[in-house]
Amino acid sequence: PTTSTTYQVTGTTNGCTASDLVVVTVNPKPIVTVNTPAALCPGQAATITASGATSYNWSPSTGLNTTVGSTVNAIPSTSTSYTVIGTNVYGCTNSASTTVNVQSVPSTPATILGNSYNCLPLNTVFTVAPMANATSYTWLTPSNVTIAGGQGSTQISVNATAAVNGSVCVTASNSCGTSPSLCKKLHAQSSAPGTPSTISGTARVCSGNTITFTSSAPARAGYYIWTLPSGATIVSGDSTAIINVLFGPTFTGGTLSVYAANGCGNGGVKTKTLTLNTPSTPGTINGNGYGVCNTTQVYSVANVTGVTYNWVFPANAQIISGQGTNSISVALGSGFLTGDITVTGSNNCGVSAARLKTVRAVPSAPVAITGSTSVCVGQTGVAYTTAAVYGATSYTWTMPSGSTIVSGQGTNSIVVNFGLTPRTGTILVKANNACGASGNRSIAITINACPKVADFTNIGTTNLNLVPNPSKNYVEVIYNSVVKGDGILTITNILGQIQYRQAIISEEGSNNYMIDLRKFVAGVYFLGIEQDGKSITKRLIID
Repeated sequence: PTTSTTYQVTGTTNGCTASDLVVVTVNPKPIVTVNTPAALCPGQAATITASGATSYNWSPSTGLNTTVGSTVNAIPSTSTSYTVIGTNVYGCTNSASTTVNVQSVPSTPATILGNSYNCLPLNTVFTVAPMANATSYTWLTPSNVTIAGGQGSTQISVNATAAVNGSVCVTASNSCGTSPSLCKKLHAQSSAPGTPSTISGTARVCSGNTITFTSSAPARAGYYIWTLPSGATIVSGDSTAIINVLFGPTFTGGTLSVYAANGCGNGGVKTKTLTLNTPSTPGTINGNGYGVCNTTQVYSVANVTGVTYNWVFPANAQIISGQGTNSISVALGSGFLTGDITVTGSNNCGVSAARLKTVRAVPSAPVAITGSTSVCVGQTGVAYTTAAVYGATSYTWTMPSGSTIVSGQGTNSIVVNFGLTPRTGTILVKANNACGASGNRSIAITINACPKVADFTNIGTTNLNLVPNPSKNYVEVIYNSVVKGDGILTITNILGQIQYRQAIISEEGSNNYMIDLRKFVAGVYFLGIEQDGKSITKRLIID
């Protein structure tokens, strides 16, 4: 029954009847009520109170400090609907529900609509779409830009009369807080920008390279328009002064260009020519070019990062190690006589031209012969030398007719006795090893009929000595004189021509003079002292 009701029951048996009454009592349900709290910010608590019953159970338990009792505290992380079941003294139940709304801080506005680049005077509008939960909007502009209207709303109008280079920014707010800021470029100028002066960045590139290019910033520039050659793509920085460009497999070269623009127009164009970074011809090949008979040699070129080197050798030469690098080790067998080494450099752009070096098994010709080029007939013990030659095991000397090598044949230094006949001639030397002989190096020789050294005829001057002799820079003239007197000191060449003359005063006893020889040509000379019409002479060799 919906309400308390009395029921009568009648029973019959053998024609006899009897009846009875029963009362069914329907107790009332409780009338349960619950309050609806104000919206919360994240982390805040709401108090929810129920009434109309004697005991209460709450669900769900999320965010509640308890699930029983007439009053609970709720701290939900998101908006949540709570139900309370109330029970009265009769054990009857009823329920009620309420929602605790959690209001979040507004998110960042999605987009600012409006012109970023303008020509003065600036007079434009910026707008954002309304944000959920936002109750107001705060706009910021550069210091010389005025917000003419709309501050606090989703749309503002701005104006300016002087150049602007900055940003317009907006945040959305409510009682729980403020969103992160969203900004948009704001640029205004009185005229179009100038022309970039340079584009920096390498001009030689390869497929697969990502290269950074930077435009110089001309006056009044707002943004930049780049044009790339075929096969190149901007991967970052588009519209800015600095871009990163990826060069694909179809790139073969071309022109990169850029110009600056603003709200008033475009500036002049700057270009840069780009080419494939095919390696340059390798530098000079370092290593021995002569005297490599049956040896192992190292050859190298200056290394360039990113380049692989390919070496090619003639027959009877074998690369032991280093192929692909800038330095190799090569075995040159006994059958190798001469041939050309070549090396090329390569990278993913291509292959360079070849660098060549000719290599010979025989030694090179000696560089020079040092020794006197003017001697006297019959002169003995004259030394001649040539610098040691790489790879040479012996040296062969050839002398003018009538002259004799007294020691050193086979080495790079000899001693010679010259013949008794005046003549001109040539001394030759060549270097040898097991693979052959070099060409000759020569020095021209004049064998002179030298004047005879005068005999000692002045009893007043004795013991003439020259120290050192041979000499190179200075020679000290030392002699004894019995009496004091005036004299002349001379130096003549082998032809009797005076090369130096000096008046001297001889003191009784020991005398000495220092003579500067640095301006003399190397050769044989004669130093003499004349006194009282008599003379004494000594041979002087200048190296």
